[in-house]
Amino acid sequence: MYIISQSVPFTPNSAKLSERMGVPRNSVLKIFDLLHKAKIVSLLRGDTNG
Repeated sequence: MYIISQSVPFTPNSAKLSERMGVPRNSVLKIFDLLHKAKIVSLLRGDTNG
């Protein structure tokens, strides 16, 4: 949360964030999902074409 709070408004880059935190990228995505489910953060997901 500290890393996120230092970059407001925060547009997450999961690869860079995982590197700074020293955890796998999938863990970062899971953390964001859990924070969203706990209503600690709000995630805005863009449209994907794929």
